[in-house]
Amino acid sequence: MERIAVNVSKQHLRKVNQEISFKAYANEITVILSPDSSLIHSLILKMLKSKNTGVSYYEHKLEKQREYILNFLGYMPSSLPSFKHMTIEEYFKYSAKFYQGDYNNNFEALLNFFNLDKDLKIKVLSYEEKKIINFIDSIFFEPEVLILEDPFSNISNINVAKIIKCITKLKDNGFSVILTNLKYDGLDIADHIYLLTNEGLSEFKKNKKNKISVSFEYDSNIEIKDFLNDIEAYDIIITNNNVAFKYDGNINSLLTKLNKIKLNSLKIYPQDIYQLGV
Repeated sequence: MERIAVNVSKQHLRKVNQEISFKAYANEITVILSPDSSLIHSLILKMLKSKNTGVSYYEHKLEKQREYILNFLGYMPSSLPSFKHMTIEEYFKYSAKFYQGDYNNNFEALLNFFNLDKDLKIKVLSYEEKKIINFIDSIFFEPEVLILEDPFSNISNINVAKIIKCITKLKDNGFSVILTNLKYDGLDIADHIYLLTNEGLSEFKKNKKNKISVSFEYDSNIEIKDFLNDIEAYDIIITNNNVAFKYDGNINSLLTKLNKIKLNSLKIYPQDIYQLGV
């Protein structure tokens, strides 16, 4: 049975015509998209209010919500960290005072993972490094619910991959992760996807099949039509010794068969992975 980690019920947001309701579950990653960052920020503020009776976390009673939010809810804001004259180590020692437990090992491991020197002052860090500090600050105490506000913008691909690895580990350990992503990328990690607009909140559904587009240059000795029939390709375009097609079968099976023929300039990319669901 799915365990509800966050329950947002009938929330009123400025500039949104309908009440907002949705649930986020343990062991899942929920993504909320919006063309308007102010709508996302308004929703997050609702979720962070300890006395908000329209938002509940797990089975905790309402009178315990404030304590729960302070100790078990991690939040990465879009704004950059203050305390510019502190070193990274000083900043995290200060931050740790708000939580119970010894998290020094977590700090050390996360700083090493992101290749950050704990003796550097925050004021000399790049924009990307400051965002990484924000991210570490939101997860070092291993929260049961993690909310990340636009975590991937202006972040290098390598650090995006590292952030995804961290939040996937939290998800696998039973935690719930909610992130906003204004650039509409990184959706492959999501279990649930929502679009927030002035008209309300709509849920996206993943297609059951992973539809991909494939193109390559093949050797003239290959019976390309037999190959395409064998893999059940469709929307096929053949020009000279180049072929392009769509495929929605088992990807590992396709790669195995492609490995057995002579080809050049292989390109594979996803197509229409997501569609608006009801």
